Amino acid sequence: MARQALVAFCRLSPSKTLLLNLVEFMELDERPLPIVIRLLGALAGKAIVGILTYAQQHLGVQLKESWYETLQLWDDALKAYTDKASQASSPHLCLMLL
Repeated sequence: MARQALVAFCRLSPSKTLLLNLVEFMELDERPLPIVIRLLGALAGKAIVGILTYAQQHLGVQLKESWYETLQLWDDALKAYTDKASQASSPHLCLMLL
């Protein structure tokens, strides 16, 4: 399923995919492009969020709370953990989730 989400996102945003591939190729060829790393990181981060959103909305992928942490989306992680804790039927389970 994740592969399908990746393919679908790449179809939606070919210019970003092309840019990321070009930057990676040039770095491997020891001729890095003069692109600010923060910009590249922001593009990659947006691409990942886009892939996850597409997978969730169109492919029924259930997102894990820890994925938000990995992406450093702290507000989204807190909301996901809070939502999961509020859905738990046992107070002991709530403590284990947090």
